[in-house]
Amino acid sequence: MKKFILFFAFFSVIIFCFLYSINYIIDKGLRKTGDWNFKVWNDIFDSKINADILIQGNSRAYVHFSPHIIDSILGVNSYNIGYDGLQFQQQYYRYMAYEKYNKLPKVIIQNVDVFTFTKQEKIDMNGLLPHLYDSNIKQILKASGYNEFDMYLLPITKYFGQYSTVIKGSMEYLHIKHFQFSSIKKGYLPKFAVWDGRAFNQIKDTKEKIHSSKDIEIINLFESFLKYCKENNIYVILVYSPQYKELLEIIEDLDEFHLFIKSMANEYGFTYLDYTGDTICIDTTYFYNANHLNATGSEIFSTKVANDIKDIGLLK
Repeated sequence: MKKFILFFAFFSVIIFCFLYSINYIIDKGLRKTGDWNFKVWNDIFDSKINADILIQGNSRAYVHFSPHIIDSILGVNSYNIGYDGLQFQQQYYRYMAYEKYNKLPKVIIQNVDVFTFTKQEKIDMNGLLPHLYDSNIKQILKASGYNEFDMYLLPITKYFGQYSTVIKGSMEYLHIKHFQFSSIKKGYLPKFAVWDGRAFNQIKDTKEKIHSSKDIEIINLFESFLKYCKENNIYVILVYSPQYKELLEIIEDLDEFHLFIKSMANEYGFTYLDYTGDTICIDTTYFYNANHLNATGSEIFSTKVANDIKDIGLLK
């Protein structure tokens, strides 16, 4: 019996070491990849950003704000850490991960909309998998409803079912292939697409109004973030970037939302830029859906917002 126990223990250690080695290879490979899911996270953890102006928000941030245009007009180094599907609680932890490995920005452009204060359901954790050792990443996932079993029970278990991710990580580590998402530019992902109103038409057909989300826990976190930025001499510019006018018309409490955001900006001496009345909002030429600008629209918008920031006179 004793021999069996020793053999079983020895065998278990061998298996564990093998799985740990495979996990190490995949993690290290994904830390090198330029694939869209991992590129910005890798830049954060490799301390490659160190931006003067940091742009953050959900998908409407990363497809709306072009750092290259902002840089060319303002003469700064900006970077877009917007991320698909993240509302403010998860954005906050993403920012804290940024700050842990990069210098403090002088300015944060925080994109907001009526869904910013939503208590969020589970997000896609794929892009976070090689970084689960970081406490801020665990906070993002815990805030999205994941538990320790989902995240980090044993080496390699986090990659179960993620076959393409395993292949990418292994090929990167072994120098077989480097995956590079060429369209992404300093976190900005221009969408070269034309208007498709099918999803919005389905919303219109229900004839239901949209109401802003106001989860008190998220609002309190947002206010504490503004206070933190004020105390650390980071100027925050809150921006409601363009949405298609017919979508704006079915948001029942939009005016109330604007007043709420403006009041918070004023409380901390920050700026609120509202583009929901901009002429860009009336033309589907500049959108690929009601919520997102296409590449043409985002470059026009980025020029506008950069010039408006220039007029504020923050970066003289």
